Amino acid sequence: MRYIMLLVKHKGSLDRILSHDYTDSLLKVEGMSLTSDLVSGLITDLESVIDKHSKQCAASKGLQFIFLMNNIHFILQEVKQSDVQLTVKAKWFEKRRSLIKGYIKSYLSASWGPVTSSLEVAKSMPPTKKARINLLNFWYTAPPMTPLQSFASSFNEACSSQICLKVPSPTLRDELRVKILEFVSRAYHGHLASQRQSAEQNAREFESEWKTKISELFEG
Repeated sequence: MRYIMLLVKHKGSLDRILSHDYTDSLLKVEGMSLTSDLVSGLITDLESVIDKHSKQCAASKGLQFIFLMNNIHFILQEVKQSDVQLTVKAKWFEKRRSLIKGYIKSYLSASWGPVTSSLEVAKSMPPTKKARINLLNFWYTAPPMTPLQSFASSFNEACSSQICLKVPSPTLRDELRVKILEFVSRAYHGHLASQRQSAEQNAREFESEWKTKISELFEG
């Protein structure tokens, strides 16, 4: 990005060099800024390199989306805080903001979807099947975990595995934490509602614990 900023700094001279094969009338008719086109192309190439490098995180889809989100957000902020913003259109900013939102959504699905999956399965299970499972569990000396126990275990495991991830932007970091809390809380309350359970006090205690653990994420 530093080199792209240098190009923009010398936009006037660079436009004259790049327009050598263009007539002034053609540039005016087409409203062209050759430096702007060059800068836009370079940023697109940089984003392609970032996307390629993100594939190296294939073992962890969640990490891949964090990597993409961090880097696209960095480019967006660098452009906004420099003269490079003068060379791109409003749609450019809209596209990058949309990409970041998409990466956040994909990250939640990849990293926290498995955490809430036990609650979703239990929520959609017919009552007759639940009764059969409860009856079978009665014969086990060590019955399997309940959906809530499985959820709690998966939640703690997810927090532990992601405690070293870093999101440099404080704004983005806070947004991610809020989104995670909303994601797990929605699944938890949905499960309680489907089971006709009233556990407001327990829910408040759980959410307080979640907030504490989630607030420790993304510091690196």
